[in-house]
Amino acid sequence: MGYAMTISLPRHPRYAATARLIAAQSAHDCGCAAGPADVFAGSVEDAARQRLAADDPAPHVTMAVERTADALVVTIDAHVMQLAL
Repeated sequence: MGYAMTISLPRHPRYAATARLIAAQSAHDCGCAAGPADVFAGSVEDAARQRLAADDPAPHVTMAVERTADALVVTIDAHVMQLAL
């Protein structure tokens, strides 16, 4: 079963934790074990923190989450991260 969602995160580093929560919950919902889900969520948080802190005039950063047949894919702006399922 696949799904996709897109979120606009306000451009402030505090929303990196929101990106982490979304990634962790999405990984758990895909049946991923807690350890790998948490490691993946940490990578998403790090990427989000970098992009949210960037000097950019855009007021938001786009985060997309998609479950494909074999992976959970999170994209923050142009940075793509995948968790194999």
